Amino acid sequence: MNLKFNQADRAELHSQGFRFIVTVELGSDRATPIFDLTADSASDAIVLAKTWIAKHDAISAAVHRIFHDGRTGLVNIYDYRDVEEVA
Repeated sequence: MNLKFNQADRAELHSQGFRFIVTVELGSDRATPIFDLTADSASDAIVLAKTWIAKHDAISAAVHRIFHDGRTGLVNIYDYRDVEEVA
């Protein structure tokens, strides 16, 4: 099952008002190892990324900005080090 957006998908998402996607990596042992989620804003995307890592044991999550033609620009990549609680 492919849950990754291609460039045409992302261009359509942009036309619908979405400006960010989050690519979540769960790992090869999961039924869906990598998938994309939409986000309304950069702050929403960061919260989604960190939540999937903290609450759903994702290995990593990357936030990407969507451009009008469906290309993306990497904003940031998060992993467990970004969500660990300070002792």
